[in-house]
Amino acid sequence: MIAVIGSQGLLGRHVMAHLVRSGYTVVTSSHRPGADVCIDLREPVKPFPFRFRNVSWAVLCSAISGLDQCARDVAGSYRFNVVHTIEFIEQLFHHHVVPIFCSSDLVFAGISGNYAEHDPRNPSTEYGRQKKIVEDYLLGQDRPWIILRLSKLYATTPDDRSPIGDTVRRLQYGERVRCAVDQMITPTYVQDVARIIEWCIRTNRRGCYHVAGPQSMTRYELGLKIAKRLQAEARIERCSIAELNLSEIRPLNNTLDTHKLRSDYDGSLTTLDECLSEILQLPVER
Repeated sequence: MIAVIGSQGLLGRHVMAHLVRSGYTVVTSSHRPGADVCIDLREPVKPFPFRFRNVSWAVLCSAISGLDQCARDVAGSYRFNVVHTIEFIEQLFHHHVVPIFCSSDLVFAGISGNYAEHDPRNPSTEYGRQKKIVEDYLLGQDRPWIILRLSKLYATTPDDRSPIGDTVRRLQYGERVRCAVDQMITPTYVQDVARIIEWCIRTNRRGCYHVAGPQSMTRYELGLKIAKRLQAEARIERCSIAELNLSEIRPLNNTLDTHKLRSDYDGSLTTLDECLSEILQLPVER
């Protein structure tokens, strides 16, 4: 049995659905309605759920992932993303459950790009620092675990709130979109991540893997790619990331070296070009 923690979020929903289609028995948890078990990492961790008694793997998708939210509420996001997450992982270890921790490319400084799994981590954002602390906890364990460092996720569903979905919606509404020419992004299809998680379970993997799409580009290049399909190039405006007046200084290049994954994984990764037609056919909604 597989547990998906944070099953109501974008990644959690896709992981849960893919595991079920692949024939696994899945138990879901979230602080939102609709999951099998209520686990709210905003609060201290409760005793291990009875429904988890036959769980052998747990996929941890639950996090406060908004960079601005983490920067504004350092204490609250730290409790959720670090203190209570580690408390829950300790329960998993105690019950011999292997955690699959969904981390982020933001554990790196974002200066040079093309980071490998073993490269030094020096995050520049609060969210990245919180992910690194949980990684450090896992790296210090002699019990089995998996860390998946993910790049910017997107989906082909209406609930996608990635830069891809946001840009599509704004252009369809006739808005102008400012896109940074100095920040690299690697769009990563959420369904690919779900398939890789299933592969980790099926092949009994261990350790750390970088998971990122096959195409990296600047935010401006991404905006133009979408705008050309909508014949709206004139509404894409160049800017620097500093001009956006964000709550924290953003790293400029967190691209990941995925050689290890590509060497081991028995599947392929989806390009944004393969998904754009489906994304552009979605109903227009805010």
